[in-house]
This record gives sequence, C-alpha cells and structure tokens, in this order.
Amino acid sequence: MVREVEEAYYKTESALHNPHDKFFFASLRNHKIAQDALRSFLPEETLKHLDLSNMRLYHNKKITPEMREMQADIFYEIPFSDGKALLLFHCEHLSEPARIIPLKVWVYLLLALLEFAENKPNTPLPLPLPVIVYTGEKKYHYSTDFFDLFGSYQNIARENFNQAIQLVDVCRMDDADIRKNQLFGLCEFAFKYKKAKEFDTFCDEAIPLARIIEYEIGSDYVTLFMRYVMSIFEHGDITLFVEQAKRHLSKEAGDAAMTIAQQLRNEGRQEGRQEGRQEGRQEGREEGRREEKRFFASRLVKLGQSLESVAELVDLSVEELSLLLKEQPLH
Repeated sequence: MVREVEEAYYKTESALHNPHDKFFFASLRNHKIAQDALRSFLPEETLKHLDLSNMRLYHNKKITPEMREMQADIFYEIPFSDGKALLLFHCEHLSEPARIIPLKVWVYLLLALLEFAENKPNTPLPLPLPVIVYTGEKKYHYSTDFFDLFGSYQNIARENFNQAIQLVDVCRMDDADIRKNQLFGLCEFAFKYKKAKEFDTFCDEAIPLARIIEYEIGSDYVTLFMRYVMSIFEHGDITLFVEQAKRHLSKEAGDAAMTIAQQLRNEGRQEGRQEGRQEGRQEGREEGRREEKRFFASRLVKLGQSLESVAELVDLSVEELSLLLKEQPLH
C-alpha cells in the first residue's frame, strides 16, 4: 500500500507543469519537512493529539488529472488520539488572492473523505486539517473561513452545516403525510410504491394528486409521471392505470396515458410484462423495460438531474446507466 501511494505521488509530481508546484510537492512529500511545517502552522492544542512520527502519505484518487494540473496538494493520514486525521497541504501560486480558495480546499478535502468512507465504510471519518500555503505577491486579504463566503447568510449557513441533514424517507412515510405535499407528494407516492404490490392503492392515492398537479402546473409533468409508472412499476396493472387516468385526469392527460400504453404494446413491452412466463415474451418485456428506462433516464438527465440521482431512481449503477444512455433507441 505504501509503495502504491508513493508511486501515485511520483506520477502526480511528473504531471505537474508549474515549477513552483513541483518544488512544493517534492518538499512536503518529505516527512521530516512536512512535520517541521506542521509544528509551525498547527495550533498547539491540535498538535498534542497528533502522532507525527507515524504520519503517512495519502493518495486521493477522486482528485482527477484535470484537477491535479491546477494545484499541488499533499495529503497525509496521521494518527489522532484514538482515531485518524487527514491533513491537506494546499498550495496557491496565484499572483493575487482569490476569495474562493477556502471553497476549493474543502472540495478537495471532502473528496478525500468520500474516498476514505468508501474504502473503510465502518470506520469513523478522519478529522480534516487543511493548511493553505499562499505564495502570491499581493497580500491575502480574504477570510479563510469557509462560511464567510456566504456573506450576510454566514451564520445561517454555519448553523445548517452543523446540524443533521433533513431526511425524507419516502418508503416509511405515511400516506396521509404525503398527501399534505400536493405537488411533491406525487413524486413521493411514486417512489414509495414503485416496488409494492398494492398497485390499486397507489392509483387511488396518486391519481387525485396528479389531477391537482395538472391543474397547478400543467400536464407535462403528469405525462412524465405516467411514463415512469408504466415503465418502472414491476407490479403495475397498466390497463387499470390508464382507466384511472382517463377517469380522473384531463382529456389531454388521458390521451397521453393511452399513447404511452400503446407504445409499450407496439414494442412488445406490455405483452412481455403480462406473459413473463413465456421466454420470448419475457425477453420482450426485459428489452421493453430497458428501453423505457433509457427514455425516462435520458429525459431526466436533460432536465438537469445528476447521473447519481437518476441511477438510483431507475435501480441501476452509475456505470450501467452510462452504458444504457449510450444505446440507440428502438425503432
């Protein structure tokens, strides 16, 4: 492991083009030089918890080659009391100070923490310790407090960052609570029931909400919702769903539901879903569902959703979704 990290650091150094970065990188890769720097820069209260004699280089693979070319960063993993600390030396050679440097530093640190969490999922995160080495000719006059970047909202930002993140666990939500969210509730119902067998219950709850949404913001989102239901729901009765849509929604939305269902039938998807026990139709269902996932996912990506969120939505990994989006649509 140590050899792999050292090799990675040598490759990083060779990729740096700025001679200042090369010198900085080579200097602080030396443990004794790094220890000397830390004794000068870090508060005494922090130093007394660090075991500098056992610090080791830490290579963050999530920092891309493009990012590497922009800065020379040195990471060290250091024993800290009964845990670990992750130290970042960040060097800035800009001739003038930049207000966003603290943001850049925390981006790199969070990427390193994310990688650490993925590699050691049951281990507490290391304590992040950032140090900025600024070599610009003009005095650095901006704050290095990340929260000062939020201006007059810095106290609110600090308060929100320092408390637990709001969690919306839709599969555990009560239907009555979902109904209170007349617009977002439709999305919550869809996520809650996407693998449930109580499809009639889902229709009874979701279709009236869809009518409210159609009245509030138009039919485009309702159409997207219907396509999602008919293509993703494993236990969905499409005939029942279309009947409910025609009964409770506008004529435009009802016609759209019929069109979507017909598209599924034309490509063998509906038959495959109903006759899955027959091998040929099972293949048609699988291919059809895959094509519908591709259509739905590509629509969401075009609307600005991240690959990660869309992948979770359609029950695929990011890699599988990327391959799916590259496929040609069926004709």
